[in-house]
Formats: sequence, C-alpha cells, structure tokens
Amino acid sequence: VDLLTAKADDAKEPEAENTLNVSEAIEEEEREQSKVAEDDESSSIEVVGEFRLRKKAPVPGGWAQFRIFLRREKTKYFRDYDAVVMDVGLIVLGALVCGVIYGTQVGLGGMPVQYLFTCLIISMLTTTIGMSKFARERELFWREASWGVNRLSFYVAKNVMGLLDTILLPVVFIAVYYLLSLPEQLPHELYATLTLVAWYSMGLGQLIALSFHPKSAQLAAVIVPLLFGFLGGVDPSLA
Repeated sequence: VDLLTAKADDAKEPEAENTLNVSEAIEEEEREQSKVAEDDESSSIEVVGEFRLRKKAPVPGGWAQFRIFLRREKTKYFRDYDAVVMDVGLIVLGALVCGVIYGTQVGLGGMPVQYLFTCLIISMLTTTIGMSKFARERELFWREASWGVNRLSFYVAKNVMGLLDTILLPVVFIAVYYLLSLPEQLPHELYATLTLVAWYSMGLGQLIALSFHPKSAQLAAVIVPLLFGFLGGVDPSLA
C-alpha cells in the first residue's frame, strides 16, 4: 500500500508541475501582449505628439511670407515664356488694329473717340491678362489660405510682379500704335494714361477671376470693360 501511495504521489507531482508551467506560460504571454500594447500606445502617442508639434510650429510672419511668395512669383514669371509671349502678342495685335483703323487722318474732333477706343483695347487685353493670372491659381490660393497663409502677402506679392506687365505692356502698345497713327498727344502723356488704364484693368481682371467661375470669367473680362467704356460718357455722350 505504501508503495502504491508513493507511486501515486510521484505521478501527481509531474501533473502539478505541468499545470504550473502552463499557468506561467499563459502569464508570460499575457505580459508580452500587454507590453506590445503599451509600446503601440506609446508609439501612437509619439506620432500624435509629433503631429501636434508640427501644427504648433511657428508660422512665418507676413513680411517673411511676402518674400517667399515674391520669390515664387518671380520664378514663375520668368519661366513661363509662352504666357509672356502670348501677352505681348495680344498687345501688339491690339495696337496694330487700333493704328490701322484710325491712321493719321484723325482731326481734333475725332480724338476723344480715338482715345476711347485705344483705352478700350488696352483695358480688355490687360483685364484678360490679369484674370488669367489669378484664375490659374484660384484653387492654389484657396488651399494655401485654408492652411493659414497670409492672404495679404499672397495678393501683394502677385501684384508686385504684376507691375512688370502694367509698366511694360503700355510701352509695347505705344511703340506700335504711335508709329501707325501719330496722335496729337505726346508719348509720355499717352503712356501715363495707358499705364493707369492697365493698372486699373489688372485689378478688375483679378476681381473677375475671384468672383466668377473660370468658364464665365473669360466672357466677363471682355464684357465688363466694354460696358464701362461705353457708359463713360464719351461715345455715346452723356448729352
């Protein structure tokens, strides 16, 4: 009996050891799983923390953003040769049309109408040019504005580069038109007039680009200057 009891006890001891080993393995696996979960949680917290740090990074001031936008606009302006050639070609074509229509036989009585037509030509062309420059970057402007970009810096930088068109395009127009029509007005006086018209029309084109759908903006860029020109009181007169 004692021998059988001893054998039974010896048989129970491995079972107890096996049970203990299984429970220890389960506890070890649970500890590893909890450790992995903690590592994942800490890594996600670090990622979130990095994202928050990126969102809270200091944003450049208005002057710094203006210099960045101005550098970008200068690069795009001098790289986009096709658009520059197209703009100059339109101005030359408008000057040819205006010079051929009126020629050199216009008297003092026809000068107001001649100048009105000249201003209308330069106004429609520069309005279209200003509209196209803003219409191409409409989505870019909205996307950058939604991320907190200084809108005034964006707008001023584009207009500073736009001054090149405002200053140079009237020179191209006068160089062709003055040779064909020989107007009574002095070249510098005509240049001052057309420069102011171009400056106003550039701003009008930008307003049209931001107010109308791109498909409707092209038509509005032609109709609006015509309406303003014909309602100016020169021809037909207010009387």
